[in-house]
Amino acid sequence: MELSSEDAMELGTRSDMHLGADGMMSFYSLNKMSLSTESDMALSTGGNLLQTASDLMTLYSQDKMTLKTDSDMDLIIAGSLNIEMGEDLDWHTDGNMTLSASGTMDLRSDHPMTLWTASDMTLHSDENVLQTASGLMNLHSGDKMTLKTDSDMTLHAKRNLLQTASTGLMNLYAKDKMTLKTDSDMTLYAERNLLQTASTGAMKFFAMKGLSLRTNSELYMGSSDEIYLRSRENMKLVSLHHLNLTASSDIRFHALKDMAFTADGPAGISLSATNASLRLTSSNRDITLNSGESIELTAGQDFLLETDGEINLLPQVASDVNIGITGASVNILGSLTVSESFVINSTVASSGTHTGALVVAGGVGIGKQLYVASDVSVGRDLTVTGSADVNTLSVTNAAVVDGRLTANAGLFSASDVTLGTDQMIIFEPAGTSASTGRPVKWRIRVAANAHLIFESASDAGYTDWKEASNMVPAN
Repeated sequence: MELSSEDAMELGTRSDMHLGADGMMSFYSLNKMSLSTESDMALSTGGNLLQTASDLMTLYSQDKMTLKTDSDMDLIIAGSLNIEMGEDLDWHTDGNMTLSASGTMDLRSDHPMTLWTASDMTLHSDENVLQTASGLMNLHSGDKMTLKTDSDMTLHAKRNLLQTASTGLMNLYAKDKMTLKTDSDMTLYAERNLLQTASTGAMKFFAMKGLSLRTNSELYMGSSDEIYLRSRENMKLVSLHHLNLTASSDIRFHALKDMAFTADGPAGISLSATNASLRLTSSNRDITLNSGESIELTAGQDFLLETDGEINLLPQVASDVNIGITGASVNILGSLTVSESFVINSTVASSGTHTGALVVAGGVGIGKQLYVASDVSVGRDLTVTGSADVNTLSVTNAAVVDGRLTANAGLFSASDVTLGTDQMIIFEPAGTSASTGRPVKWRIRVAANAHLIFESASDAGYTDWKEASNMVPAN
């Protein structure tokens, strides 16, 4: 079947419209093409379905619209493509599906919208791409799926938004802004790479329920502006290879329930907001980053992880977790638990309580040993409940020892040594001890009457010294 016009082509009916062919079906116009019905519209062919117009192409039905072919389906327009439905929109092809417009491509349905092909699917517009459905929006390809526009791209479904490429590549490309929105669940799935890129505009995903992006190969999202994913339920990004999100502006993830990023491949997870903020927010549940290799989170400005649950960074092998903040700080509003070693590579010296590689505003509890390679300055009291081995101890003010002070070498004082009343200095040669009751050579004690008393002095070996030491205190 072939319908051809060098001017405008219009097919209109107030009732059902059905065009069928066992072979190829072709509509061609050098000007505007319009197919309109106030009831059902069905185009069915056992061969190729080709619709081409040099200007505007309009397909309109107040009821159900079905385009079906057992081979390739091509809609090619030099101008805009406008398809509007009062009910279901169902396109089905067993071969390739191509929708191309040099202007705006607009697909609307008040009910479910389905684009299904067993082979490649391509939607291409030089201007805006707009797909909207009040019901379910389903884009399915048995092989490669490509949605491309040189301007804005918007996909909006009141119910579920499902895009799936069974065995091939899924590619969503917008030269300006890209927006995917649904009032219910959103699922993007590809057996091979899932590539989403917005060249100069923001990339946004909004789901009133769950949001899921999954591929058995690489998952990549790139934007020269902002990347924003929001879900009122669980959010999952799953890749069996590399999970990579890159934006020159903010990257924001917001879920009211669990948020999970999973990459099982050797390249791991990479989230990079090169010039702005990186934010992962889960209002009531956990944030989990699970990687078979490395996890890299990079922000040119603020890096924010917020959740009322737990934040889990889970490399499946012994790999590094790198959090890189260029010229900014990492702020942890809650507690931080480290199960293994915690290493700080900074060599900044400390000159007070507010400087150094590690600054702690409150107290510090240490369960085991503490080794300090340089000076230690204590601003207040120092309490040692056990023994203290010190090579050199310098005390600027007073030092108070409640227990026993033992000097294994000489004891020197450059000033006075004061003893309390009835206290003594005990001289114990080797092998003697006052505490064990063994003989003590002699002791010096200052009595309450200020007399200096030498006690327990033995004559053995000390006769001259003892006889010369009969001293009487001055009156």
